[in-house]
Amino acid sequence: MTVLLYPNKHRDPELLWTRKIVRILQDAGIRLCVPAELSLGEALGLSALRANKHPDFVLALGGDGTMLGAAPYAVEAGVPLAGINLGNIGYLSALEKDEAENLPRLLSPEAHITRRMLLSWQILRGGDVIARGEAVNEIVVKNARPSTMLHLAAESGGRRLYSFRGDGIIAATPTGTTAYTLSAGGPVVDPQARAVIVTPICAHSLVARSVVLAPEGGTRIELLSPGQGAGILAADGRNSISLQPGDIVECRESRRDLLLASLKEIPFFDIMRNKLSGEAGESL
Repeated sequence: MTVLLYPNKHRDPELLWTRKIVRILQDAGIRLCVPAELSLGEALGLSALRANKHPDFVLALGGDGTMLGAAPYAVEAGVPLAGINLGNIGYLSALEKDEAENLPRLLSPEAHITRRMLLSWQILRGGDVIARGEAVNEIVVKNARPSTMLHLAAESGGRRLYSFRGDGIIAATPTGTTAYTLSAGGPVVDPQARAVIVTPICAHSLVARSVVLAPEGGTRIELLSPGQGAGILAADGRNSISLQPGDIVECRESRRDLLLASLKEIPFFDIMRNKLSGEAGESL
């Protein structure tokens, strides 16, 4: 078995936990590699992932942001992804760092695999596709300049949902409803559901509210005017792309899924209660 390690040096500056995990996996007879662009292979004594080669498993070492960075490797290879939480909440992680000894079990056939819907997005400008991609959590259309508003319109299935002025709009997967969408007042959706959740950000409107849409219809978001400053699109907090008035962002269910591995199936709302209420210092 070949495992692609995706470490986060910001979460593990001295690579102490990363080296411990490398030893555990190598002692279990597992071959390891790292993405070439992370430039950590030499420091860890590991080779870079060879071009046109796919790993059998992807392991992210960090927080939820690290999981999002590692996800494209797992999706492209069609293999499971798991994370060891070296960050704060670690909502998507399978193990905490003090549970690293359980890694061989996580990589074995006894691991529990769940499928998570991905969001496929593309930007249309004058009828031409200028950018496209996939997101695990969400795509966000917002103003690049703080404290100013965009004028946006959203539709689904050829029908107008609403137009409004505000800070922006989020199109999220069910997995992403516990991320930015939650902070923007959107609903929490079971991650096993298939839906596109559209949530305005600070809309100056009484009717522009979060809606849950059928995945195949998705949503079509148009930037009617950028207000003061340029509009931008960000996918999972990455891939910031400048938008112009008249640009259209289309989002719908991807044909590919993300496979997440864990040691056992834990009810979704148990995870939400333990992770999110603990961060807030409250009891749900």
